[in-house]
Amino acid sequence: RLNRLLNSVISQPKGAEYCILPELSLPARWFMRMAKHMQRRGISLIAGVEYLHARRKSVRNQVWAALSHDGLGFPALIIYRQDKQRPALHEELELKQRAGLELKPVKRWTAPPVIQHGDFRFALLVCSELTNISYRAALRGDIDALFVPEWNLDTKSFNALVESSALDIHAYIIQCNDRQYGDSRIRAPYKDEWMRDLLRVKGGINDYCVTGRIDVRSLRQFQSSHRSPENPYKPVPDGFRPNHNRKLLPEGE
Repeated sequence: RLNRLLNSVISQPKGAEYCILPELSLPARWFMRMAKHMQRRGISLIAGVEYLHARRKSVRNQVWAALSHDGLGFPALIIYRQDKQRPALHEELELKQRAGLELKPVKRWTAPPVIQHGDFRFALLVCSELTNISYRAALRGDIDALFVPEWNLDTKSFNALVESSALDIHAYIIQCNDRQYGDSRIRAPYKDEWMRDLLRVKGGINDYCVTGRIDVRSLRQFQSSHRSPENPYKPVPDGFRPNHNRKLLPEGE
């Protein structure tokens, strides 16, 4: 099933640059094989890996990113691993009750790390971490997109979070949830409501991939203006300051 899914990503007629899978979706021992398979087509893989067991009855919940690049003069991969800092409430209870385990990150941070992949700046938050308002505030003006791998049945609450985050962070929010619960989507801070969900899917019997396109250059030019233009995005929120490395000269009218 997984091979068929990833092959369908590779065979997309208009191509893809990133493939994101949900939280806890991929056995860690399979990750590199899948990442190398995607790399042949220049696709970077972002996936939540299954729990990694550590000493003293502890586990780690991590998202791994295999980022394709050719900075050394030949195609290569950079592997980035990021820990979920705290378990969700139900996650903590199930780990304790079912197996007497505790979630402990191997590397702690207070503000979400920002990843620069070529000219693209993004961050990763794992499921319930999106509910942390201080994490979202730390990213404002610093990123083009936020990737959120999830295994989450409370799609109603997260719908509100995703919609507000796109406007508050003023970035693209790319949410990938388990197919059973759905609401995988790309949300953008566009001015017109009908444009804001670039992609949104739920359910189905078979595994599938869907692709969407984000316009990072347009977003950066809009945010770099002294005053927000009329279109195509919502005005930047009060106090918004774009990172110096993201600024682009706006196009003349």
